[in-house]
Amino acid sequence: MVDRSVEEAQTQRLADLRSRRDPAAVAAALDGVSAAAAGTANLLYPMKQALLAGATLGEVSGSLADVFGRYRPTA
Repeated sequence: MVDRSVEEAQTQRLADLRSRRDPAAVAAALDGVSAAAAGTANLLYPMKQALLAGATLGEVSGSLADVFGRYRPTA
């Protein structure tokens, strides 16, 4: 179990990040990740751009999951 103070601190850091970033730039960068994933382009560069724009790892992985889906073990 995560200590409540650690959870609260991380939640505040995430809120601070989201308040400082440019939402349009993040959305455009995440669209670039999705477009690369849907095609044959190298994913590294659009992922790097999204992270530099302030996207979170969860947002980047969500963009990839929208294209590739999520692995669900069967057993």
